[in-house]
Amino acid sequence: MICVYYTKYVLNDHENKYQKEHQIGLFLLKYGLQKMNIDFSEEEISLTDTGKPFLTNTKDMYFNISHCDGWVVCAISNQEVGIDIERVGYMSDAMVKKVLSEKESESIDQNLFYRFWTLKESYLKWCGHGFYMDPRMVEFEIFEDDVRCLTDDVYCVSKRMDRDCLLAITTKERNDIKYESYEKKMDGFNSELFD
Repeated sequence: MICVYYTKYVLNDHENKYQKEHQIGLFLLKYGLQKMNIDFSEEEISLTDTGKPFLTNTKDMYFNISHCDGWVVCAISNQEVGIDIERVGYMSDAMVKKVLSEKESESIDQNLFYRFWTLKESYLKWCGHGFYMDPRMVEFEIFEDDVRCLTDDVYCVSKRMDRDCLLAITTKERNDIKYESYEKKMDGFNSELFD
């Protein structure tokens, strides 16, 4: 089972965007683990050599966090997992050349580009390489309601969260995905809520 916890937030004038998204991501992780009756403290997070976070005291439990303007998501699973969320926005020829393979870049539009982008980033986060690995080395085929990784035998999901926001998840094996919105008001969120 993959549990995906997500929330929207509003950034107030005095707040640091990265710090707020980081704290909300940790909050969603703690919230999800508590629902599984697993105690968690931030000190339990370590990083691999390539920067992928993992839980040091909780065996066979994996997580990944992503954020974009106004959204934060956290995936928790019993297997390695990668997640990415992005707002559909600007797309340049340089971005397309940097991220997509030649085949993927045929007949590309903004929405399709960001579907590829989120899939590739979730894959790179799943395998622990991040953008240390060239995203063009991972190829996907996108259908109306399905996606397939042509590079590796993995399970990938692409989902629209709202009109201009896309989410992608990668794991090794097909798994049920449970989505849960954390609906409490997240504007004005601060780290005191985390304690």
